[in-house]
Order: sequence, then C-alpha cells, then structure tokens
Amino acid sequence: MNPIRITVFALSIIIAMPVLSYAKGKSAADSGGPIVERSVTLPGSLPASITVIAPGNRAGATAAINNAVNEAKAIATMFDPSNAGSEITQININAATAPYKISPEFGRLLELALNVNDWTHGAFDITGNGDSRKVKYSKKEGTVFFKKPDIKINMIGILSGYLADLMTQSLYNSGNTSNLMVTVNGVSRSIGQNTIGPWRVDVSEDNGKLAQRGLSLSFSGLSVAIVGAGHSMPLLDPRNQSPLTTNLKAVTLLGRDAATTQSIATAMYVLGINGAKNLAAELQGMRYVLLDENGNMIKSPGL
Repeated sequence: MNPIRITVFALSIIIAMPVLSYAKGKSAADSGGPIVERSVTLPGSLPASITVIAPGNRAGATAAINNAVNEAKAIATMFDPSNAGSEITQININAATAPYKISPEFGRLLELALNVNDWTHGAFDITGNGDSRKVKYSKKEGTVFFKKPDIKINMIGILSGYLADLMTQSLYNSGNTSNLMVTVNGVSRSIGQNTIGPWRVDVSEDNGKLAQRGLSLSFSGLSVAIVGAGHSMPLLDPRNQSPLTTNLKAVTLLGRDAATTQSIATAMYVLGINGAKNLAAELQGMRYVLLDENGNMIKSPGL
C-alpha cells in the first residue's frame, strides 16, 4: 500500500468526524424540512454559512448553530494574526527564542499543516517562504519552536477547512440533525442530504463568462475546497519565495475532512496543472476539477 495514502487517511480521521456515521444520515427529502440557515463573518474576515435540515426541531437546530458559531469564533480568534492578543501572534513573537507552549487545539492544526507540507513537497507552507521544515512541533511537550529567527506562521491556507470541520462536528454532536452543510470561505463540509437530494457545489468560470461549461458536484458526506476563482489563494510560491505564476485559475478538490482538503487544494493551485494532477495521483482517492487559464475544466478520472 502507498504509505502516503495511509498517512493522509489516518490523520483525516483523527481530526474528522465519523464519516460512515454521517453517510447513514436519513434522507432530508423524506423529512419535509424545515431548513435553518445562518450566515456570519468569523474573526479574520472569514465568511461562513450553515444550513441545517431539522424536521420538528427548529429551536434545537438554531441553538446548535449558535453554539457551533460561538465555538468557531473562539477558535478563529486564536489563529488571527491581526489580533495582538491571539495565540498565533504570541507564537510568532516568542517561538524563535525558546520552545513555546501552545494549546492542544493549536497543536492539532499545526501538526496537520506540517504533515501536509511534507505530503505536498513544500507546495503548502504556513511560513509563506519555504521555512515550514524549520518549525518544530513537539506533541509530547506541547511546544513549538522556530529554528530561524524571522519565521512567522499563518494558517489561512488550512483554517477555513478546520473551522468547517469543527462546526460540523459540533452540530452533529448536538443530536439535532444528521443533514447539514457548513461552508467557510469557499471550503465546505456536509453530512447526509438537503431537502431535494445530495448536497452539491457548482463549479464555473469565476466571472461567469463560461458558466455554460460549469458543472455541479455532489459531495454528501465529504468536503469540498475551492482555491482561486474569487476564493482565498496563495500569492507567493513558497518553494522559491517568488511571486506565484500558475496556469490555473482555480482548483476544486473533494476529500474527507475539510482542513486536509483545503490545504492540499492550496498546494495543487501552487503546483499548476501537471503538478496538481501528479500530486492527486500520488495521494490517491482525491477527486478534482482544475480550471485552467482559458476557463477549460480538467476533471479527475471518475468525475
């Protein structure tokens, strides 16, 4: 078996919810609704939307949504580098001096980010300049240490997916629904179905000129991340610290947990068409739609 495939699968299960349990959620088409929705902007200027199918328990679903949003706000604040009091700001100030104690929540996402850096051969990088290998996380000690004094980390390329995962987990655990979708800044996670069938996401040219070439992807029980086409995207190539030049306008990637899916989609955007296809083949089991410079769609086998 491919060792990279095993690693990706194992870690996605650690930070993810039980995928098989989600897939068994009863069809919302049989429930008749109602639909409970909320839109909010999370710290770090991250737009988020939640849609829950909660037949007969609208009040419970609303309370669960409010709780999930509050949890997400607290986590997003930890990772907001524009907040002088955030954990990531304090890490960036102190971690180059000595190993700095961090919260378990921060450690979980940091561990995933550093692993994705390895899986993508440096195309995903939380330092922005290829120094992720100089960021040392000790899971045993719960500390992070920068082996270079000018390192600053930023989790924007993975955080939206992580918040989508956490809110989905919170909503599922509430027991109020087994049919829902959470989207944070172009990264979505779903469980079960909506009122008319599987959850879907549309893929088309970002300015709409080639919408006739668009397609709709079903992703019930999975995650989908869109990088580019008006959504968050890297501007620098971390492998050579130069302005990014890519022959892609957007990457749409389907995977299991949203955090891993977003970070790998970010790497695919950096790598360009051929590199993205090679990476997806190396990691295995990830389906994609690549939008090239001319608005043409390159789909993975099976889509």
